[in-house]
Amino acid sequence: MNDFSNFYNLIPHSILTQTRGVLLMFEIPLTILSLVLLAIIVFLLFKTSWMQYAFMEDFFQFFAYKPYGLKKSNKNWLKIVKRLESNEESEYKLAIIEADSMLNTVFKKAEYSGDTLEEKVKKISPVVLSNKEEIINAHKARNDIVFDPNYRLDLKEARELLEVYRRALVELGAL
Repeated sequence: MNDFSNFYNLIPHSILTQTRGVLLMFEIPLTILSLVLLAIIVFLLFKTSWMQYAFMEDFFQFFAYKPYGLKKSNKNWLKIVKRLESNEESEYKLAIIEADSMLNTVFKKAEYSGDTLEEKVKKISPVVLSNKEEIINAHKARNDIVFDPNYRLDLKEARELLEVYRRALVELGAL
């Protein structure tokens, strides 16, 4: 301790005063900048859904015993099924396309590998997904709907195809 006080006494008082003034000149703006950046970070965390996704997902899944986002999936599924209430073939076709897209989204979220839906389905164990062949056939029907403008789809066939997608989504925990 004695050595430090001797060192402090060797430095002229004017240099210490100037150094404190220069440091204070930088300290105030940098403190203000830090507070502004902290406020921006806090604002963005609450404005975006990242915090909700990162923290609330695990919390919800733990207490509800259901996958996070299930309520939204159920709403989307009800919209798809509601399309069958109309008497228009175009609505039936759109329902099949949306159901296929919903299943593909579930596969992407679950990070199943494969470029196409068929490849993803083939790689899944029958224990996880019991109606693999039906899904592949339903996806082929979806491709016919998309690529063949003359493809005809009646209400009965649309209901059967949607049931295949519904079973798969239930088995995967998305409905």
